[in-house]
Amino acid sequence: MIIANFSRSQVFMVGQALKEYTKDLKAADRNWKNRITAKHRYEQAREAEAKEAELNSMVDEPTGLWNRRYFEIQLTNEMDKASRKEYQKALSLIIFDMDELKQINDEQGGHLVGDLALRSLVEIVQGPHHAATSELSSGRLRKKQVIRETDILCRYAGDEFILILPETDLTNAALVAERIRSNIDSQSERKSGIHFTASLGVAEFKPGQTRDEFFNMAD
Repeated sequence: MIIANFSRSQVFMVGQALKEYTKDLKAADRNWKNRITAKHRYEQAREAEAKEAELNSMVDEPTGLWNRRYFEIQLTNEMDKASRKEYQKALSLIIFDMDELKQINDEQGGHLVGDLALRSLVEIVQGPHHAATSELSSGRLRKKQVIRETDILCRYAGDEFILILPETDLTNAALVAERIRSNIDSQSERKSGIHFTASLGVAEFKPGQTRDEFFNMAD
C-alpha cells in the first residue's frame, strides 16, 4: 500500500486550486444565467416591437382611427359572435362618406386642409369622447352621446368611414346614424372652419350573411 505524504504547502496549494476552480464554476454559471436572461429580454423586446408594428399597421395615420385591415378583422369577429345561438345579440353597421372632401382638397388648400376636415369629422362623430356611461337606454341614445366605447370606428378609404355597432339593432343604429349626420352638419364649420356634410347607410346583420353581403347592405 502506498501512502501519499503531502506537506502543508502542498495541501494548501491543492485547497487554493479547488477554491479557484469553484470560483470559476460559479462565475461561469453566473455568466450563463446572464446570457440566458439577456437572450430572454432580447426576445421579449423583439416580440413587443413586432406587436407594436402589427398594431401600427392597422392605424390610419391622418385620423388616428383603425384602418380597413382592422375593420375587416373586427367585423368578421363580431359577425361570428352574433351568429352564435347562445349569443343572440344584434349587430349593425353604419357606413358614411364625407360629401365634400374632393371639393375641399381641390378648392380649399389641398390635402392638409382636407386632413384637418377629416380629423374634425372624427372628433364630431366620437363626440364627448369615451363616455363610459354611453349605453343604449330605452332604445334611445343619451343626450350628447354619439357612440359608445364598445363601438368600433374605422376609416375605410378616402372619405369613407365605417362604424361597427355590437349589440345594436337596426332601429337603434338608425338613431346613431341620424345623430352623426346632424352633428356633422351643425358642428363641422365650427370645428374646422369649413362646412361639410355626410351621407350615411345603415344595415343590421342577418346570420348566414357573408361579410360582403352585410357590407353592401349598408353601402
